[in-house]
Amino acid sequence: MQGITKGTVLGNRYELTSEISDAPGLARWLARDEKLGREVAITVFGSKSSHAAAALDSARRAAGVEDDRLVRVLDAGSDDDHSFVVEEAHTGAHSLADLVRFEAMHPEEARRIVGETASALEAARQRGLHHLTLSPRHVLRLADGSIAVTQVAVGGALAGRDDISSAEATKRDAAACVKLLYTALTGEWPGKAEEITGLKGLTVAERRADGQIATPSEVVDGVPSDLDTMCRQSLNYDETPRTPGEVARQLAPWSAQMITAPGKGRRSDDAASDEDEKDHNFTVRRAADRTEGEGRRGVGAVGAAALAAAGTTGAAKGARRLSNADDDTDPGARAEGPRAALPRKPAPRAANEQDPADATMIGRPVQFDADETTQFSLDDEDAAYHRTTYDPSFEELEPPVPGFHGGTDDPDAGSSKLALGIVALFVIGALVLAVLGIRGIGGNADTPAASNSGSASSGAASSGASPSGSASRAGTPVKVQSASVVNQRGMRVNDSSSMAQAVDGDTSTAWKSLLYRNRPWGGYPGYGGLALNLGTSTDVKSIKITPGEGQPLTADVYVGDAPGTAGKKVGSVSNATSQQTISSTAKGSYVTIFITTQSLAPGTSYYQSAVSEVSVEK
Repeated sequence: MQGITKGTVLGNRYELTSEISDAPGLARWLARDEKLGREVAITVFGSKSSHAAAALDSARRAAGVEDDRLVRVLDAGSDDDHSFVVEEAHTGAHSLADLVRFEAMHPEEARRIVGETASALEAARQRGLHHLTLSPRHVLRLADGSIAVTQVAVGGALAGRDDISSAEATKRDAAACVKLLYTALTGEWPGKAEEITGLKGLTVAERRADGQIATPSEVVDGVPSDLDTMCRQSLNYDETPRTPGEVARQLAPWSAQMITAPGKGRRSDDAASDEDEKDHNFTVRRAADRTEGEGRRGVGAVGAAALAAAGTTGAAKGARRLSNADDDTDPGARAEGPRAALPRKPAPRAANEQDPADATMIGRPVQFDADETTQFSLDDEDAAYHRTTYDPSFEELEPPVPGFHGGTDDPDAGSSKLALGIVALFVIGALVLAVLGIRGIGGNADTPAASNSGSASSGAASSGASPSGSASRAGTPVKVQSASVVNQRGMRVNDSSSMAQAVDGDTSTAWKSLLYRNRPWGGYPGYGGLALNLGTSTDVKSIKITPGEGQPLTADVYVGDAPGTAGKKVGSVSNATSQQTISSTAKGSYVTIFITTQSLAPGTSYYQSAVSEVSVEK
């Protein structure tokens, strides 16, 4: 911007030190507040601009909105030739554009960032303020994971949009929030190219042959159905939530903590078998494999450590592409084998035509697919066990006595005669003992009758929870086929990828939910339960539940043919800290432990649930 250089002092107070961005008629700088000795961010524009007065007025009104997620306006003023708006600097923060420059982020982190952004814009809307220019450059993630939104009201005023009606401005901000969600999930911007001018590494999303923007699930794997549906309906059918507050409510609940788990890789164009898709084996294109002139970037899974470091040091240029092609539980597995091609463009469909591969399509009732609960795969030996009657623990037995055949061979005539002879000897011995006992009757008439007090029942068994040390007949363990976190209706939710640790037979490992500011589940009590898929309908005799260490468990237990609370309630636990046993007479193919409240995570002020182990017996 003309007349603005390093060392320029504005308002006799703010010395410009480092340029952030520059555009015709507008510049953003870091500056030093000489009066208070602190670093600030300052937006400079011409004082004679037709929008200068509106921008200064918007800045002063924005300063009155108290919300921690809005970057605070500290000052606004004018010199002879320049006007300026001063904001908090937030040194060390990274914009959403920086965070997705190399890799798409984890869906739950995308949910959290956009949910916080929408909540901040809703707070501004209730004070009559709108953003109107929201893009990935305006959303910041601070070093501690918190979210901040810059240039609320000021950006719109400088763009000459301050005369737009409140209803239209609200709709634009809500639509912009959905665009941010798409960008966070895919690494591409679904809007106009001029809206992301100057943002390096961020490309514009391409359209399919039918003119529609590919949904996030068509670009990357592992996108939850609710996020995919929101993007599809808003970007392709203009069915956007009416306000940023509605966007936040549809995204809720989200974690109170920053998610550092990796995102999923791009879908490969190579032919993949159904089994590969079921096991979520992903391939990503490395930067070195890209051909010249390609406009789309390969987005893969970034290592957890790399993404965590992005909160404080930023995404490193040339970050290595990582993939979980060999093991979907290992976010750090290196991609091997042939490179992945660009995403396929599916055949065009008519508007609102049902997609047979998408259970959330409009006009089609949402149903639970048993395969959707799969969080970990059976290995080959377990798969062989379920396909056949082979038992890998079976060992050939030695003959019990000489003359018998061993193992599974059918007995011959000689073995049958020997067995009958042994049985006859036992019968004769029993008759002799019986005769001797009869002869003793009458000789001990004065002997008191034996006490029967030891056989008295101590009380009826309860169908609820009891400590694991209580007496009960041992049942047969049931192998859990898969496990997941589901909501009250049985739909799988993406709360945690460590569900397998609750059914691995090891009490030293535990499934833990995300952290929430409110309980239960961020203020949504119908959100969370642990669903165990037994494979087939089973007469469940007991369920043993071991809570996570230091985290009391309160939950209701259901058995039925579908996950969620639609089955029969067989018991409950309340503030349990040790292993609990739930007795059951119900039959079903799913056991759901629906957590009704959460406890404080040790050493934090957030709420969480934890389960060390769950086992089922029949």
